[in-house]
Amino acid sequence: MRLQRAEPEVPESFADLIDQLWAFAWSPQVTLEPISPPRSIAPFATAAAVSVETSLEEPCKGKLILLHDPDGQAAWEGDLRCVTFVTAVIDWETLHEQDRADEIWAWLVGALERQGANFNCPSGTVTIVGSTRYDGLEPQLSQASIEIRASWTPDLDRPEDLICHLRGWQEFLLDTTGLLRMISESDGLAPLPADWPHDELTMVSSQFGQVHL
Repeated sequence: MRLQRAEPEVPESFADLIDQLWAFAWSPQVTLEPISPPRSIAPFATAAAVSVETSLEEPCKGKLILLHDPDGQAAWEGDLRCVTFVTAVIDWETLHEQDRADEIWAWLVGALERQGANFNCPSGTVTIVGSTRYDGLEPQLSQASIEIRASWTPDLDRPEDLICHLRGWQEFLLDTTGLLRMISESDGLAPLPADWPHDELTMVSSQFGQVHL
């Protein structure tokens, strides 16, 4: 008979952070659901799938993962790590704007800073993709989207300090979808233009810092 290895007991300090995540008052547009976290990166982890509803056909989707290694990891420069993966549709007209990836990365870092989150070792990639679907010879739909993979080490003096990181991450989600700029002006987003006369596939990927999960 094969014996099953007992799961290590979750440290109380990390259990408090998990409670903070699920007790946070998220915006009505933001929905979180628990998912299975990765097991190979750190001894302890919790994860959530996120969906941000907009008036666009495709909602903004992603994940938020909180990792904890009581022994710490040198690449993190700490024993905690926040990891996020986000995809969202953006305006086609902004696809070829110079330094667009830099701007999107600045949204995340700026949102965390504005909400008072203390952190170090931020790293990640921003990928921008444009594609056009064809039916015969005629283009039917052009769409641009972004994919953000990012992580950072939260500097927490107490479990409640995680709230600043959750607020910053939520601000980033709303900014990415355009809701942050329009949430006080209307009930939803205007649809993207239907007459996108582009017939190309474009991908731009930018890396920021060394990627440490």
